[in-house]
Amino acid sequence: MNQSLFCISKLLQGLPRSLSLLLLNGESFSASLVSRLWQSAAFTVCADGGSNRLFDCFGTDQRDRFVPNVIKGDFDSIRPEVIKYYASKKVNIIQNSNQFYNDFEKCLGSIEPNIEDLPTVVLGGIGGRMDQQLANIHILHKFLPRKIYLLSLDQVMWLLPGGKHCIVCSKDIEGPLCGLIPIGSICREATTTGLRWNLDHQPLSFGSFISSSNEIVDSFVEIETSDTLLWWSELKLRNIL
Repeated sequence: MNQSLFCISKLLQGLPRSLSLLLLNGESFSASLVSRLWQSAAFTVCADGGSNRLFDCFGTDQRDRFVPNVIKGDFDSIRPEVIKYYASKKVNIIQNSNQFYNDFEKCLGSIEPNIEDLPTVVLGGIGGRMDQQLANIHILHKFLPRKIYLLSLDQVMWLLPGGKHCIVCSKDIEGPLCGLIPIGSICREATTTGLRWNLDHQPLSFGSFISSSNEIVDSFVEIETSDTLLWWSELKLRNIL
């Protein structure tokens, strides 16, 4: 049975080589959040237009400090001056025009095997077009059991496979709003502690019951689920970055 422990504060501690960082071409990045995560990154990769976001995030006096290992995608979004700049920095630039895979999936495949066991934090994967957000959640399912977190200043989401999970919550930056969503499959039953409206062997599926607009009320949220669920919670990272 799967078991996991997650703590957003630990993810942001800046521990060296503790994660891989993937930048998508979604919402604009916060320079402070990129900088904090970059300190921890053992591997950094930009998906096509995600390199534009990274380039624009920092001025010329700081840009040299944030050079990714890889830029990969179909290159329908990356600007000419951006690809020229990163090419001059010897970034591994890989064009892959296969339209049966989106750039998120292509970039996950480029993360070095010895780093795949580290959690992958994805910026730019939340917000914007609904079809792209659903595609990103599809990729989370496709790459299970890898630990992949879609993160922004205001929210975080990831998949909880069937099993027992503990989320360590820092109330100053996480919650109170949260949700457990059975997206991708029916959940036969889920039981929780630490939420305002806890579940007790509750089946979850679209068209019957989902746990949205729930609230974190304890420092530890424990979840036992028979099947994969999407965990979502709001964040207040603007308070600390």
